[in-house]
Amino acid sequence: MDTSVSVIIRAYNSAQHIHYALNSVLHQTLPKNLYEVLVVDDGSADNTNELVSRYGGPVKLVKSHHVGAVKAANIGIQHAIGAYVTLLDSDDVFEPTALEELKGSIEVNKGDVAYCDYYEKDLASGKTVVVSLRDNVFNCVAAGILVRRDVMLDLGGYDESLFFPEYDLIIKLIRQKKRFVYVQKPLFTYTRRPGSLTDDALQVARGKEQLFKRHGEIKELRGY
Repeated sequence: MDTSVSVIIRAYNSAQHIHYALNSVLHQTLPKNLYEVLVVDDGSADNTNELVSRYGGPVKLVKSHHVGAVKAANIGIQHAIGAYVTLLDSDDVFEPTALEELKGSIEVNKGDVAYCDYYEKDLASGKTVVVSLRDNVFNCVAAGILVRRDVMLDLGGYDESLFFPEYDLIIKLIRQKKRFVYVQKPLFTYTRRPGSLTDDALQVARGKEQLFKRHGEIKELRGY
């Protein structure tokens, strides 16, 4: 299989909603021989493992003890075989053209990183808005960023000591003068759930403080 893109889905007790994420990846316009789907089951106690296993060949299941979302992402990167890697959370979904457009943009522009706008769906309010990254890459979330796998490996993957390793990664990529390619179109939906990690104001504040201590103040950082 000539795999170009590895989609990594981190799952922890995700049985109620992971099928939406998986189905969105399996119904991409990018030919199926050009991408793989890796689900890293982070020690789920529900039937996530069983549900994912039912998909069979198109979806590769990587089992792990409960090591947390960041470590799970790194496990996925280590198992990936694609030239590019991207994350999709188990409660988020890709638009059908997401992989084709991100891959096409990064290759046409000879880039190292491709990123895009996205829909943000707030389950508490029932509202969905479009989040633009046109003027600020730090409006991103962990999903929907396509990065060359060799670049990720050279950087050692995500820093597992950080609450927001995705922003730390972006800063490192900028400082190394890697080429960013922006796709001005919402290509995935980010779901905000009550009780999620980023819904915890104290955790978010601590996560931002970690970044500021390492990199200085980042005024453009997404507010959450």
